[in-house]
Amino acid sequence: MLTMDMLVRSDDAAFLACGVTDGEMVSGVSKTDGCITTESVVMNAADKTVRFIKTCRRGENGVIRFH
Repeated sequence: MLTMDMLVRSDDAAFLACGVTDGEMVSGVSKTDGCITTESVVMNAADKTVRFIKTCRRGENGVIRFH
């Protein structure tokens, strides 16, 4: 079994994740009302914070185009 000290030997570390599919910590990408929504989590060891970020992206006139 790996311990935290085996993985990261510094307090100057961060973990970031953005959901593509639904998971334990964040939801996957979804589309509602012309908005593409993503959820991310940011963990910072230096200041011992955990932030959850939900972002809505809208395209021009509310339309998002994928190329």
